[in-house]
Amino acid sequence: MDDFHCVEAALDGDDGALKTLHDRYVDHIFQYAYMSANNYHDAEEITQDVFLKMARALHTFRGDSSFKTWLFKISRHCVIDYYKKNKNNKSEALLEVASTEEYSIEKAIVEKSEFDELVMCMRELSIDQQTVIHCRYIEELTIKETAAVINKSSLSVKALQHRARKALRKRMAERGSDRNA
Repeated sequence: MDDFHCVEAALDGDDGALKTLHDRYVDHIFQYAYMSANNYHDAEEITQDVFLKMARALHTFRGDSSFKTWLFKISRHCVIDYYKKNKNNKSEALLEVASTEEYSIEKAIVEKSEFDELVMCMRELSIDQQTVIHCRYIEELTIKETAAVINKSSLSVKALQHRARKALRKRMAERGSDRNA
């Protein structure tokens, strides 16, 4: 069942349809929340908040944009609320590294370290820039869909994406030179 029909069924009281929407997007929303909060517990809390708000606001979904875009709008607002509540309380959590026979421990550590640096650099970006990078490169949303998520024009999204990528490159280069010093 596609998203639109799931929404209709959920509005008609079908709890299975609501669960389908949850199951379809929970990993995407958690990943976005984790990239924003960089804390597993907080990401879980944000994710729960997103789906609670989704269930309460489902009747407002008009289908003007994709359901995924609409849901990421809710996610963005929940992340902004998280930042407002936790301005001075930004705790860091370690990411779990999946060990496979394919990768050596050393390679996994290097990859985790590089990913951690990328996450740290991402956290230095504005919320809009973080959202644009996540929507465009992780969720693979179009410029138009990303614009709908952050309530900005397509031109603004392109500019935000350009500035975010430039800032990430600069910060990653600075961190690289700090490591090599």
